[in-house]
Amino acid sequence: MDSCCFASVIFEGNVPFLPKFLTSLQEQTDTNFTLILFNDGVDKLETHLDSYELPFKIIETSGSIAEVRAQLLSYVANSDFDNTVFGDTDDFFAPNRIELSKQLLQQHAIIAHDVWLVNELGQLLEPNYWKYRPELLQGVSYKNLVHYNLLGLGNTAIQNKVLPKEFKIPADLIAVDWYVFSNLLKEGIRAFFTAETYIYYRQYEGNTIGLKKLTLQRFEREVSVKLQHYRAMAQVDTQFESLATSFGNLHAKISTLSEAEISAYMQQQDHPFWWEQVQL
Repeated sequence: MDSCCFASVIFEGNVPFLPKFLTSLQEQTDTNFTLILFNDGVDKLETHLDSYELPFKIIETSGSIAEVRAQLLSYVANSDFDNTVFGDTDDFFAPNRIELSKQLLQQHAIIAHDVWLVNELGQLLEPNYWKYRPELLQGVSYKNLVHYNLLGLGNTAIQNKVLPKEFKIPADLIAVDWYVFSNLLKEGIRAFFTAETYIYYRQYEGNTIGLKKLTLQRFEREVSVKLQHYRAMAQVDTQFESLATSFGNLHAKISTLSEAEISAYMQQQDHPFWWEQVQL
């Protein structure tokens, strides 16, 4: 049996991107892996895989984004696979992603890959997006994830043995991946970042987070999401209680803030991590 699986969620909105996703997996320099697709409502999914030479397994799933992610994590944690590479079905991947992930997972429990931004058509917008961020030189620790996130179930790979057998995630959570990796790194694990492989990360309206310019509308959403995240994290680590309170106060007064006051909270970072652009 393969020691590695590639785990992804597919839903109707990502079906147009599935051919590019599958082609990039078929063209990997190491093809000794099994594709595990968690199918959230796509009819006759098998027909989309007929023309690809990829070992695959389809797991039917349903629920909120958080519930589906929890099902995926629990499945691979209890599987016979040693390692899992994660990927989103609207993205595609450098040809060496599987090969390098396997190599690095021999020394590191969690691997984070760089992102190369592409538009909805898959055309390159910017390569090496996080490669030169100095915060990544020593890897990614729990402390790094307090104010932002760069670990997602789209750009990471993991030793399955570090996953809990049952991953519990609040069902209505939006920043699911931030919560997941915060809880994993809370136990003292450090993630190793590499820019030697990468994901092609689509920027478009259907993308839950994206890495776009921060507008007023996105400011309001980011405050709301960070408040929800900090309230959830405060249930497992009391250090987040003050952040939950502070973001709660900010959220309550957004409608009364002037444009200048809002701008004071908005950090125009050149290459921001997810949820980094609003700071207190």
